[in-house]
Formats: sequence, structure tokens, C-alpha cells
Amino acid sequence: MSRLESHPGDRTVCAKCGRTAVTGSAFDVSKSDTGLEAVCPECLYRADLRKAADLLASWLLFGIVCGILAWMMPGRSAPWLGLNLAVVWIMMTATTLPHEVAHAITARWLRLGRGRICAGIGPLFFHGNLLGFPFLWRALPWGGHVEFHNPAGFTTLPRLFLVYAAGPGSHFLMAAAAWALAGAPDWSEFQPRRRLDFAWCFIAANFIQCCANIWPAWGTRYGSPYVSDGTALFQILFLRKRPFSPRQGLGPRWRRLFWPAVVAGAVMVVLAGVAFVDEMTFLNLYVLVCIFVALICWQFADSLQASRPKSPDDAALHPSGGSVHIQLAYLISAEIEREWLRIGEAARKALEACEGTGNEAELLAQLLELARAHPESFLPEYLTGFRHIRLKDWTAAQTAFEECLSAEIPPSVHSDALAGWMIAAASAGDLNPAALRKHLADFRAANPPPLALCCALDALGTYVLAAGCAELLSDADEWTEETMRLSPGEITISGTRGSVLIEGGSFAAGEILLREVVEHSPDDTDQGIACLYLAIAASRQGDAKKAAALAKRARALLPETSCFHKRLEEEFFSRRHSLH
Repeated sequence: MSRLESHPGDRTVCAKCGRTAVTGSAFDVSKSDTGLEAVCPECLYRADLRKAADLLASWLLFGIVCGILAWMMPGRSAPWLGLNLAVVWIMMTATTLPHEVAHAITARWLRLGRGRICAGIGPLFFHGNLLGFPFLWRALPWGGHVEFHNPAGFTTLPRLFLVYAAGPGSHFLMAAAAWALAGAPDWSEFQPRRRLDFAWCFIAANFIQCCANIWPAWGTRYGSPYVSDGTALFQILFLRKRPFSPRQGLGPRWRRLFWPAVVAGAVMVVLAGVAFVDEMTFLNLYVLVCIFVALICWQFADSLQASRPKSPDDAALHPSGGSVHIQLAYLISAEIEREWLRIGEAARKALEACEGTGNEAELLAQLLELARAHPESFLPEYLTGFRHIRLKDWTAAQTAFEECLSAEIPPSVHSDALAGWMIAAASAGDLNPAALRKHLADFRAANPPPLALCCALDALGTYVLAAGCAELLSDADEWTEETMRLSPGEITISGTRGSVLIEGGSFAAGEILLREVVEHSPDDTDQGIACLYLAIAASRQGDAKKAAALAKRARALLPETSCFHKRLEEEFFSRRHSLH
């Protein structure tokens, strides 16, 4: 049963702040002291920050108390055990950084582009470069990831496998290096209840991290799907597909094994405790490894079950909430699934096989053949348009989206195709305001649902700013004012509205909205755009020092492929307006 099915109540009102979701969307379901309740992305983000801060403080306090007790009572085993556990946890958080660096270095070595390394969560604490990679360090050292904003087109599955395997592999290498530097000690020398041993704590931390990363798991972060390294490796190796997030919820195979897994997990915890309190024996280690492998097999069985093709109705569900744009993406996936079912599975399999080879020209040829075979379908031109955007062939992308918009097209896909057309036209320097207004009028004439309309207007307003099209600024003001009515309180909508207000000279009203984005948005791009326009406001009001600090922050937060990079560089980092 999915989380959506297990919570059939009203998911359109946030239980924390009370704001209402735009019609056609829903909020995430979160567990609280009062049970399951719907929570908007911003409130969920703030709650996650509080939990992370509480967990960090708890572990640090636990370690300090155990350290004091171990110093005062050196003959007691419990304080030493607690101190070692606290050190292991701290080292686990520290090894997250080399894990992400390993992903980034492997991708660069395979010529897949330069990734941006992000460590921790919460407000941005430090930014710079690490080994040639852009680097963001956040206030709470909990987790990390690598963002690839400038990939070199396609990549083959073996290369993708190596990129995902580099992270868990780095923990194995770090543990082996620590063991060698410590003089290759015997396992019996690890005595966490008698003394503090940094070498063995480091080895244990890397072993736990390696196991945690190869564990097949999936979920969402504020509505965006993600998979663990283990799930990605299994899907590439056994399913021969690119990593993707299966549907949320427990599959039927896992449901049958739920209680056995609970019992096995409890036994594993007990044996782990015995292994730490008493001397570790070969039998204990053997049992722990067997149980861990069994749990991986059970979870992988459910991953295979969940990875089967979903029906359009399943694809349309959005149990994880997220921003309006993320929720629209679920509806687009459903429409694409329906279109594939109508066209036939043979065409899909041919494209997937071509995608696995990494041959971009062959893929475009397959899409062209699909368009000839099904001239009535929007799907070939829709997919072709975004392929050309990836290749930065703006004119070809604009032509493909023109064909797509002229076909009979579902509202959610129409909204996305309209945004794609504007991206291509603005990037090609061929943005015709009259043509844009006509495309938008055609979209409105189809009576789209509020969610699709809200996303389309927000995207158009964003790209008016990015393109610097002064002729459409008054239109963008009307569009963003309408989006604020359709989805009041949505943080990404507020960011676009605030940016348009500042571009139009309404600094005070725009700064209020953008400061909220900087403080409460979990999205780097939204924060980066907000910092850019706060910097523009400060510059136009004569505060050069504040403008410089905000511009540097925006430069760190915005991905390299952001359409706002050109505006940022011209405004603050050109020779004429250098901040240095």
C-alpha cells in the first residue's frame, strides 16, 4: 500500500502553516506526534532541518558525556563503548565528502562533465572549489550529493555503473588504507569497550557507510525522486536500464516478507550489540554478513517488482508532493505512458536500446522514424525537442516544439512544451513576443487545469527574466500575479514574482518575497535566482558591498547550465562591472 493509499484524507491543506495547494496538486504525507498529516514542501524542509540539528547536537552531547565518564571511570566499559560509537558516527559524516568527491572524479575521468559537490543540508555556510570542482558546504553536516549540470551528452551503462560504484568503492579504499597505515592489526585488537581507537573507528565508519550505500533504497527529497547507489547499480546491472525511482510503497513480494525482515533486523541489532560488548568472533561476523545479504536480497526482490512498467494511473499518482513543477512532472509521465501504450512497446524498446549505446545521432534518427510512423502523436516531437535542448541545438529544438504545439496535446504536456519552446527561442535569440502571446492564448483556449496553467505562467515569467526581454516584462508581471493567486505561498512561485517585481523597480515588495526564498527554499536554483535579484536590487539602490556578497553567493548556487548565468556575469563579473 502506498503512502497515498494509506492516507486518503485531505492532502490539499498544510497541517503546519495552513496554506492550500493549487488545484490538481497535493502535499506530502508526513508522520507526526498526532499521526499522518499533509505538509507543504517548505514546512517539511524546516522540520528536516530541526531534526538534523537535534540529531547532531544529541550525538555530540552523547560523545562528550561518554568521554567525561571514560576519563573519570577508566575501568568501566560502557563509557568507552559509547565514546567509540560517537566517534564512529562523526567519522561517518566526515567520510561523506570523499564519497561524493569519488563520484565527481570518476565522472570527470570518464568525460561525463564536471559535477558540483554539495555537502550537508541547511543554509549555505561556505562555497568555493575543491580539487577543481564547485563545492557547497552547508551548516549541518548531514549527507551529500553531486549535481551534474553539464554532462557531455549521453553515456553508456558501463560508464554510468562506474560513476555510481565509485562512491561505495571509496569507503572500501579508505578502510583498506586505514588498516594498512595502522600496521595491519588483527581483528581481535578492536576492543571498543576498553579504549578509544581512531583507526578502527575509521574502518568501522567506512564499513557502515559502504553497506548503507549499496543497500537498495529509494525515496524522495521534497518531492524529487532519488535512488541509492545500490539501487542504481542493481538496476544498471540486472535491468539494463538507467537508474530511476520506482513507485513509492511496498511491493507484494516485500509485503510477504515484511515480518520476517523485521525479525531478521531485530536479530541483526542484537548480534551487533553482542559483537560490540563482547569479543567479536568469526561466528558473530558470519551471522551478521548472512543477515545483511538476506536483507539486501529481499529489498532487491521488491526493487525488481517495483521497477516493472507502471500503468498511466499509477504514474499519475504523486504521493511525495513537492513543488508545483515536480507534481506536474508526475502528470506528464502519466501522459507519456498513455501515449507509449497507444503507440506500442516495440518503439519504446527500440529507443531504450539506442539510449543504452550512448549514440545521440542514432537516437535522433529513431525519433524521426517514430514521427514518420505516427504523425498524429505529440510524443516524437516532444522528446526530440528536449533532446535538441540537451545538445544546445536551439533552432532544431524550436522547430520540434512548434510541431508538438500544433498537435493535439494533453494540458500537462502542453504546459511543458510551451516552456521548452520559449527556452529554445530565447536561447536562439529568436524570441518573438507576438508568437509567444499567441501560443499562450492557444494554451488558455484549451481550458487547462490550474496546476498546468500555474506552471506554464511561472516558467514563462522565469524565461522572460532570463532572456532580458523588456517588451514582455509587463506580461510577466501579469502572469506572476496570476500564479500568486493560483498557488499562494508556493516558494518557487514567490521567487519568480519577487524577481519580476525587482526587475520592474518595486524593490521593497520584491525583497520581502526573495528573502523568504533564500531562508526557506530547499532548491539551490531558486535560492541562486533570489540572490541574483537581491544583488540587483542592492546595486540599483547604491549598496555595492551588499550587492557583491549576494552576487558571489548567487554564482555559487546557480548551476552552470542556468539561463541566469549570462545575466549574472554581465551584471556583476564583467570587466566593466568587476566585483574584485
